[in-house]
Amino acid sequence: MPEWAHRYQALAELPFTGGYPTDQTACALEDELYFQRAVQTYLWALPAVNMYAMKEGIGRAAGRGYQVMSVFEKRLKPHTLITTPNCDVIYGLGFADLAETGPLVIEAPPGLQALLDDFWQRPLRSPLLDGIQYLGDIGLPGPDRGKGGRYLIVPEGYQSMAGEDLSDYYIYTSSTNGVLIFLRGFFPSVDDLAPGVAAVEGITVYPLHGQRQPMRFEHVSDLPLNALFPRGAAYFDLLDHAATVGWKTAKTIAARFHHEPGARWWNDRQWIAHVKTDLDDFLHTLLDEEFRDRRTGHTDVNAKAHMYVNHYSISTGMITSRVGAGAKYANTYTDRDGDVLMGQHTYRIDLPAQPPAKLLWSLTLYDADTAAEIAAENQTYSSLNSLGDLKPNEDGTYTIHTAPQRPAGAANWIRTVPARGWFGLIRWYSPEQTFFDHNYKPGDFVKTTHRPTS
Repeated sequence: MPEWAHRYQALAELPFTGGYPTDQTACALEDELYFQRAVQTYLWALPAVNMYAMKEGIGRAAGRGYQVMSVFEKRLKPHTLITTPNCDVIYGLGFADLAETGPLVIEAPPGLQALLDDFWQRPLRSPLLDGIQYLGDIGLPGPDRGKGGRYLIVPEGYQSMAGEDLSDYYIYTSSTNGVLIFLRGFFPSVDDLAPGVAAVEGITVYPLHGQRQPMRFEHVSDLPLNALFPRGAAYFDLLDHAATVGWKTAKTIAARFHHEPGARWWNDRQWIAHVKTDLDDFLHTLLDEEFRDRRTGHTDVNAKAHMYVNHYSISTGMITSRVGAGAKYANTYTDRDGDVLMGQHTYRIDLPAQPPAKLLWSLTLYDADTAAEIAAENQTYSSLNSLGDLKPNEDGTYTIHTAPQRPAGAANWIRTVPARGWFGLIRWYSPEQTFFDHNYKPGDFVKTTHRPTS
């Protein structure tokens, strides 16, 4: 056995007593696991952290924004610290955020060679063009074949607006909001770099909708610039940023999940299904327990993110299609008008008589930030349920109000906290046939002007 392998033998021989690790064994294995996970995290995150480090390093030197293009007008020099740069062309590097700009137009000049990557360094995808799917390329290897052309970068799932004509664009789809715009300009001689610079600075980038900013071409060849990701512990500082962005992205997915295909229980309501459903078939979910599309086997990453940023645990019973067994859930983040639910407002929701739950049903409000129950003064639970003191109307229907103070005449009320967002979740345990037959449909939250009482 080679000397370096002895440590693995030592780990394998750590003692257990009666099937349990000793304290020393537990500490050694936990330390080893921590180390291994840190290494695997480092490797897994390399594409994203590499990209983020480039964005940050170049942004510090040249500025930020979709309209900012860092141009290495004298070619790249050794003081430019970036992975495997090509010093034999003119580089242009830009970074865009579709969350800020929306769909982004690129007008590419002739003679350019460029590419578009998302922030996991995956090439953006085109639809089939004459039987070819282009992956990220613009210019010489792209669909314009070096003649120049107009490109449109759209986020995943983008739906064009009514009357919007996109026929003049080569369309590329990005799986992340972050997009790298990477340009290469060619020159005829090392003594004449001007044609390469002109090719790079011939590009124009602007939002499809809204105000355009004039292009800024920042010459950076003579600037000391570090765009490398860290090799030590500071690497995980970047992961901290990524984690924060990831959390906010997941929250954004959740807040807008009602726009996802198959997400709504009813097309005229804001209530959504965690594992998606066909509008005309409540007996079958579109996704399985691991959030895989039942038809394709592909993971629905948005549905998974929505689930696990605001909820936890899943089983077959939680997505049951059996009458009288398990449970059904409906989530909403928005009111009838599509506005997010906020604690300073007063809302009313009307629910039909005979809720389709053999065991119990409930409405719970959760804090939009923590996804925990709303922590409101003098309120133990931010929930009302059929096993408690829910009071029906005379016709058997239910009306529930949400507000910082009880509205006048409100029999059923859940207190909310001003300036804090919240979302609602209805649970039907042991759902009955009327649910699956579409004979029961809850109302949406409606913002009202009821006068609060003290």
